[in-house]
Amino acid sequence: MQPNNQIKISFKLKDIVIPRYSFNIPQGFKVPEPGYPFTFEINSGILFNEEKKLCIIVLHTKTFYEPEKENLICELITQTVFEIDNFSEVMKKDGDTISAPDQIITTFISISISTTRGIYMMKNSENFLHKVLVPIINPNELFRKTKTDI
Repeated sequence: MQPNNQIKISFKLKDIVIPRYSFNIPQGFKVPEPGYPFTFEINSGILFNEEKKLCIIVLHTKTFYEPEKENLICELITQTVFEIDNFSEVMKKDGDTISAPDQIITTFISISISTTRGIYMMKNSENFLHKVLVPIINPNELFRKTKTDI
């Protein structure tokens, strides 16, 4: 074990999965001018696979035309899969529940947000969202929200 009870984690990016992508233009929709402030809704989830030593960060990103979130234009779900070599040393197990140190999950969420931002740009490269960026998000805030939602 590392000094001060710190555990050195050994991990790698194992896979990136896109279980869902959709782009919809609502009836009567007019393409907005560049720079239009689309509304984003971003939620996250955390999955563990102890047998395969995996931590999977799921990000669900929705893009709406207006703040009221009535017209969903784009939806993207990504799963960023991390393989943790020393899974049993890093993760804590209590019955059927597995948890991880906050700092590790925050790091994984941060990597996942950047990955999702790139996928969003690639998937929308042929439509009017091609210059719309997934906003900068504090991974700590998203993690706190994830902890309370699960």
